[in-house]
Amino acid sequence: MSTKKTTDSKSQSASLPPVSLADRQSFIASGYFPFAIIFLIAFVLYGNTVMFDYALDDSIVITSNSYTKEGNFGKIFSTDAFEGFFGGKRDLVEGGRYRPLSIATFAVEWSISPNNPSFSHFNNVVLYAICGMLLFVFLRMVFPEKDASKWWMGVPFLLTLLYLVHPIHTEVVANIKGRDELMALLFLLAGMIAALKYMDANRPLWLLAAFVSFFLGLMSKETPLPFVVILPITILFFRKAKASKVALASLPFLLATGAYLAIRFRVLGTDVGGKGSGTEILNDPFLFATSAQRTATVLETWGMYLVKLIAPIQFSHDYYFNQIPLTTFKDPIVLAAMAANIGLLGLGIWLAVKRNPIGFGILFYFISFSITSNLVVSIGTTMGERFVFVPSLGFVIALLFALKALAKSMKWSDKTLFYGLMIVIVVPFSLRTIVRNQAWKDNFTLFTTDAKTSPNSAKVRTAAGGVMIERTDEKGVSASEQNKLLRDAIVHLNAAVKIYPKHGNAWLLLGNAYHKLEDYNNSIISYQNTMNFRPLLWDAYKNAQITARKMKRFDLASGFYKVELERKTANKVAIGADFWFDRANNYEEWGQHADSAIWAYGVALQNDPKMAKAYGQMGRVYGMQLQDFDHAIEFGEKALAIDPKLDWVYENVGIANAMKSNFPGAIAAFQRGLQVSPNSAKLYLNLALTYQNMGDQANAGAAFAKAFELDPSLKR
Repeated sequence: MSTKKTTDSKSQSASLPPVSLADRQSFIASGYFPFAIIFLIAFVLYGNTVMFDYALDDSIVITSNSYTKEGNFGKIFSTDAFEGFFGGKRDLVEGGRYRPLSIATFAVEWSISPNNPSFSHFNNVVLYAICGMLLFVFLRMVFPEKDASKWWMGVPFLLTLLYLVHPIHTEVVANIKGRDELMALLFLLAGMIAALKYMDANRPLWLLAAFVSFFLGLMSKETPLPFVVILPITILFFRKAKASKVALASLPFLLATGAYLAIRFRVLGTDVGGKGSGTEILNDPFLFATSAQRTATVLETWGMYLVKLIAPIQFSHDYYFNQIPLTTFKDPIVLAAMAANIGLLGLGIWLAVKRNPIGFGILFYFISFSITSNLVVSIGTTMGERFVFVPSLGFVIALLFALKALAKSMKWSDKTLFYGLMIVIVVPFSLRTIVRNQAWKDNFTLFTTDAKTSPNSAKVRTAAGGVMIERTDEKGVSASEQNKLLRDAIVHLNAAVKIYPKHGNAWLLLGNAYHKLEDYNNSIISYQNTMNFRPLLWDAYKNAQITARKMKRFDLASGFYKVELERKTANKVAIGADFWFDRANNYEEWGQHADSAIWAYGVALQNDPKMAKAYGQMGRVYGMQLQDFDHAIEFGEKALAIDPKLDWVYENVGIANAMKSNFPGAIAAFQRGLQVSPNSAKLYLNLALTYQNMGDQANAGAAFAKAFELDPSLKR
């Protein structure tokens, strides 16, 4: 039977007709093949990101966002985008953010597969691929190919290809949080396609599709807003239609904008940015700038965007203070950037009037860029590559048609232009994209990479130092590696505080790095600077207290406790039991302050009557420092009544009984402790000593033997 089946299989295989060259050409020229190629290109460019971790602002919208992790869609759609992270509305960053739809997708992903960055990265790449396919459809509607069978040499595919491979998009695609930009573009393109479909087919259903698509885009991010203007320009540029029909086709975008703004106003009020954070230059780079300085600096960044679009060589996720310093109109770079942008805009208007597609591309770029340009509405940072994710489409439109004009003047064939684009732009841009993607592997890679390209940013230097300190706590990191990481972290953090001396978080991390290196003096100095510049950063007080106690400077630690108490009281910040417990510990270790220690433990217990360790420590102070063994036993037993697993308390109770010559009570306490912690060498040693004091040498010998077996160092 097996032989017959094999023979039949071979016979059937042999009977299949060979695929002809014509068939292959027909498949390549088919309507589906371009979309398959676009999908494949997206994964070739960004498939490496699927194995990456969460990075940068992913914590704000995913891993540390309570609404995302709880799947609280009601809160996601009714609050500021950052509220689930901050635990309440906070004015730590410029402007309000209402982007519920993109955050809702993170909540869905988390509910399906929690803490799975690969799942989210994969979805980002899929969304980028879909954006590419929709872009191809849109471009076919405005720049139809002369020969659809050679689509790969046509304007729509070449534009789509140039857009997909541009390295400036890596921040959006490789960073999961960039989902908001991806979804905004996806729905924006769908809306543009629907509006053009209405113009061509005159079916009102397309108007509804345009409204829904554009509204969903706005609910993902505010990026599509300028397309209320771009859509009618597009229709007028590429369609011959009456003004009334153009207005009707544009109406869905206007209605969607009105609906979105109404919802946004209800949720956020009038917070649209532009007023500054008011207190922190790291969140508002123009906080201390004059109007002239602000305008000049913004125009300089416009020039930098153009440079990055034309020559995408150097990238960074961070352009915060003071990577791009404030400048003036006396700066020749500003004048050059202003001239280039004004000249380009003027050229765009002139060419658009002549219905030249280069002009359309230029206008598309400037109008779509207006919302993130920093000129009208402050975006909270000097610049960012993600802000030209959509405008870059206008750039590639202008670029391709400029190259086509050049090719025509040089009498190059379409094939020559095609191969020239592949060699000069597509391949180098693709390689740069893949290489840049590697920086987004995780926070450590991103921050340490971009600290080199943005060395004057206080934020990224601080972030680089922070991840280096975190790396020292990971398993498998040798002592020498830890030492190098900490010293490199100190270099970054010292650079950060040199750039911005009031950077409290940098001072805090610097203190932590010095503490790990046991350079306690510099650690204390760093924590004191944190307290001066960020007096409400409570970790600085706690870390300073710990460091002072390491130095046996209990007086210094006591001073830090006092300042923390005063400032928390003044700012009406709750002072919990842990604060009082730690303060009592300091008094206890200080010596000669037993009464103060007992008082502080008592305050801790007032705040938390179930704090077993406070009872235990209070008992130890009574026994060891005040020789009040009755109270030592009393408070020790109270601790054990709350938490019977505190083996060190059994030891204290046993010793207190032994000091009272209550040897049976001591033995009972030690034996109770051994039931909880059978491998405690100290309990066996104290049990042995008690038996010895009772004259029971046999049991003493057995207990000594067990103690030495568990901890041979006790023999010394």
